Amino acid sequence: MATRSAGPLGRRWEYYLLDAVAKDSSHLVRLAVDLYGAEINWAARIAETYGTRDENAIHYLVSSFGLEWKLGDTLFETAVLNDKHRAASAIASMQSLVPASPEITADTDTVQIALVQCPSEIGQVAKNLRRLTKHIRRAAEQGAKIVVLPETSVTGYLSQDLQTNWGLEGRPQSYPQSLDPAPYAETKYGDSVKAMAALATQLGIFITVPYIEKDGPFFFNSISLVGPSSTSESPVLAHYRKNCPWPHPEKSWATPGEGIEDSIYDTPYGRVGLAICFDIHSILAKYASRDLWALLYPIAWVGRTDAWFACELPDRLGKVNCPHYILGANWATFAPASWQGAGGSSVYAPGGRLLAHATESRFRGCEDLVLVEIPTQKAMPRLGPLDIEKYSDWTSEQVGTDYWRLLAMQQQSVGLVTSRTDSN
Repeated sequence: MATRSAGPLGRRWEYYLLDAVAKDSSHLVRLAVDLYGAEINWAARIAETYGTRDENAIHYLVSSFGLEWKLGDTLFETAVLNDKHRAASAIASMQSLVPASPEITADTDTVQIALVQCPSEIGQVAKNLRRLTKHIRRAAEQGAKIVVLPETSVTGYLSQDLQTNWGLEGRPQSYPQSLDPAPYAETKYGDSVKAMAALATQLGIFITVPYIEKDGPFFFNSISLVGPSSTSESPVLAHYRKNCPWPHPEKSWATPGEGIEDSIYDTPYGRVGLAICFDIHSILAKYASRDLWALLYPIAWVGRTDAWFACELPDRLGKVNCPHYILGANWATFAPASWQGAGGSSVYAPGGRLLAHATESRFRGCEDLVLVEIPTQKAMPRLGPLDIEKYSDWTSEQVGTDYWRLLAMQQQSVGLVTSRTDSN
């Protein structure tokens, strides 16, 4: 079969760029741009069928390049999904040379946000990215300007049956099976973050990218915020490492992050901060003086979501006078699970009032998309500051919030004893 027998004329760049992706060649990407730069439509959709009549789609049969391809929506996404990292990096770099979209300004008093309640498979990064991308595009099509994804949804958190967890040699493990995070974790500027940054730029929206981050020998439960002003050279607008990893599953692999200095970003709609799941018991005090509009809050909960997200959490937020919105996206399961924890993604107003909650029409914890319109920072209700004293009580009463501090003290004590023994 000929590679091309259908599609609009004058689009030879399609063939050359698909060939560059197939060969994972940054040189061929640059050559195609040199030849056809002004003609290239980086946002063109990869056609799922040969000879599609969609004028905005790429008209080549991808299997004609000799590969069983995983199709993304664009050339860049297709390169990432098929592990063609050299080609993906070159495409991202070339895309950044295209004139930037006009700066977004908030000319209304409200903005639509989306919580993606989505399952992920542990270690299946490419599959997870495809699933997340579909939800993100759906959210953007329905007007969402900020999209929050579940905790480590790019890399996966735990297996769906709660039998497999990330684990490092020498660390205590709470689950039957361990999976080394090293082959799956990414750096702060890794391929997944760049892919999401390109998507955010294309759609003109902000996206939280939750993933397992590696930094030398250490692994972090992290979020990168990407958005319309992200570039291939600077894709990350804000970055956060979970300050208080939940000890039960994360003591086997995680290192706590330190502080929130890089975790705040002023969007056109208001100032946002970042936090992850178990952080809710201790992070609000760190943001108390930062005049937040909203906390973007990826979650992978284990426990009764109906009681926690619909009743107990809003009650606690009200008692401590939480002064900002909390936008919480929890994970989901593919089928009804024997354990509780999936579902219940929710939006809370200042003061803890529940504004939106996942409807979960098929079963508790199923895939869902929560869309809600909330006031921007200039129009939000002002309730006064967080009650630090009451929130301190909440933190101290929660089991596990002092785990990492006590562990550090124990390790320091062992180090001192060892040092004294060696000196004797």
